[in-house]
Formats: sequence, structure tokens, C-alpha cells
Amino acid sequence: MNEESALLSKDVDHTVQLIQDIQGVSEPVARQQLEGSLYPFDPIDDTVRQRWQAVADYMFEKGIIPNEVDVLSNTVDVRTLK
Repeated sequence: MNEESALLSKDVDHTVQLIQDIQGVSEPVARQQLEGSLYPFDPIDDTVRQRWQAVADYMFEKGIIPNEVDVLSNTVDVRTLK
């Protein structure tokens, strides 16, 4: 387990609250998201962000998603959350 996963799993209720705050979803939805994806979380570096941005740009250009996505502004370093 990497450092990010360890931080998220240390206090599940707090992590669920963070998901609610960040995504604006209900507690059951946040808990389900966490339980479905708790392990493993890989660090998101600039290479990963650039790859995700390219996918998001492609999906927007092809009309798969209706709006452009700014990946950098929508990724979170869990080590910075309190």
C-alpha cells in the first residue's frame, strides 16, 4: 500500500467526508465510491495528469463529453487534505 492509500484508509469516515465536500455527493455515495476504489491509489504526477488530460481532450473533441475538463484543477493530492 502506498502512502496515499494508507492516509485514505487510516480514517475512513474522514475520507468519506472529504469525498462529500470535494464532489458534493451524499454520504452513501461517497462511502460507496471509497469502498469501491480504496486500494490501490497510485500517486498522480504530471505524467499521469498529462495522459488524463489528453484522454479528456479527445473525448471532448469527439463529443463524448459535453464540456472540456481541466484535469490539473480536478485532481487532488490526498497528502494535502486535512
